[in-house]
Amino acid sequence: MREVMLSTLAIDALEDYVNGLFIKFLNELDNVKLKIVCRNLKEMLIDFVPPPLVNEVTLRLLRGLDNSFSLIRIEYTVIEIVAKHFVNAVIHPYVTKLHFGPEFLHEYMRGFDWNYIALFVYYELGNLNRLKYFRMSTDLNVMLGGWNSLELGMVGLPSTLHEFTFMNHCNDSIIGTLCESCQNLKCLNVSKSIYVSNLSVGSILKLKHLVQLNLENTNIAEGGVTELLKGLTESTVSRCGYLCSCASQLLTFGCSNVTSSHVHTLAMNFPNLICVVLTCGKSCNLLELKEMYNVNALSLSYVKYPQIENLLVSLGSQIQYLDIYDVGPINVMAIGEACTLLKCLHIMSSDTSSIPPADDFCTPLA
Repeated sequence: MREVMLSTLAIDALEDYVNGLFIKFLNELDNVKLKIVCRNLKEMLIDFVPPPLVNEVTLRLLRGLDNSFSLIRIEYTVIEIVAKHFVNAVIHPYVTKLHFGPEFLHEYMRGFDWNYIALFVYYELGNLNRLKYFRMSTDLNVMLGGWNSLELGMVGLPSTLHEFTFMNHCNDSIIGTLCESCQNLKCLNVSKSIYVSNLSVGSILKLKHLVQLNLENTNIAEGGVTELLKGLTESTVSRCGYLCSCASQLLTFGCSNVTSSHVHTLAMNFPNLICVVLTCGKSCNLLELKEMYNVNALSLSYVKYPQIENLLVSLGSQIQYLDIYDVGPINVMAIGEACTLLKCLHIMSSDTSSIPPADDFCTPLA
């Protein structure tokens, strides 16, 4: 217990020290001193931060720099110069995990509470040859008028990556770079990125070890979804001396523009899915999902609610996380009766007439 407390105090003191230097250079820019100080800071962190604390210290120092943005009001060019040097200094070369956001699906709706430092972190990724997990999982607040105007596809990515979560701002160019560089990637989540299109499908199919894939609310059209599902079903990978389809190793799958045919393919060829995230097209029939006996997390958008209620008659007893969006009038009591193991429920709809008052949520079902 004493060791934990001492390490916490040391990290707190280090964070205060780095923040003080950062604000000092923002207020009084000296390029020569800036380079010297940041070089010495990086060397100090490499020499003295023990390996078990590398991830924690790196994220704490980045958080401190990010919080400092709320204390300053100066022109962006100065911020850019100083931030680039400090981010390079505080990101430990042995860092394995950088998470800028909460867990996927049922937690991400809390919002993104980082400011501008994430952009400068992204430009450092190519230098982090031990990084395994990178996550930016909701919208980002960036001074430069949006990530989409930046040449992020030119940024190198480490081949060591196992997770790449980059919601809202990914594009086809980044996907191309990622899939060429990171052949061992296991988790890819670029949901809500409108600049990811059918052009990315071929690149994604090069990844043979995916267990999580979320492309919901991208610009991948119906034909692209068909090509993707077909490719995942037909592609094989060797596991323990046996060949299996890439579809069978997926545990999470999400996409938009889903048709009844796509649902059939998922039900028949993706038997091990535990999390399904679908934004459906008109006249999409979901009932075949009732054959997916491993699913415990379900997110459905633009589906007529009666379909969902019928589906939950079969799947409800295994569902722990349920998100439903714009599905019309909802029978919350029926959901509660069907989903006896439910831990998390999100309902987003313009029609709230059937949602009971908050006082009723704690009332036991009869």
